[in-house]
Amino acid sequence: MKILLVLIGVALMPIFAEASEPASDCLIGKYRQYSDARSVWQQDLTALIVSSAPEYKFVAERYLTDQLRSIERSQLEVEYLLGHSPGQLRTQRPVNSWLDLNRADREIIAADDQRYAELLKLSDAARERAPHPDAEGAA
Repeated sequence: MKILLVLIGVALMPIFAEASEPASDCLIGKYRQYSDARSVWQQDLTALIVSSAPEYKFVAERYLTDQLRSIERSQLEVEYLLGHSPGQLRTQRPVNSWLDLNRADREIIAADDQRYAELLKLSDAARERAPHPDAEGAA
């Protein structure tokens, strides 16, 4: 009888071990759907701008590239935090409000994830570049 109970316990262990996985997988999936929707929106917006004002193609495509990098960076932030510090995610809020990271938080993630570090560097460079001459407010 004891052997039967031990065997049942051993057989159920993988089920209980995976019980914590679906919650994070579910949250990653939910955020991925949000990221995908944002990407499609940005691509559609760029196509609309280029079709209605072709002279802004360069600016629209530059903005699209920046936005797609930002979306990817946010996805990596969510995945990292779910694995390392899930309490930092505000999952009780709407999905677009899950993240509230400061520079130090981002540097920690960058130290651990090469792709994220690259995206962070590209984001910083985009923020520092001079505005395009066609940008609003340019003289």
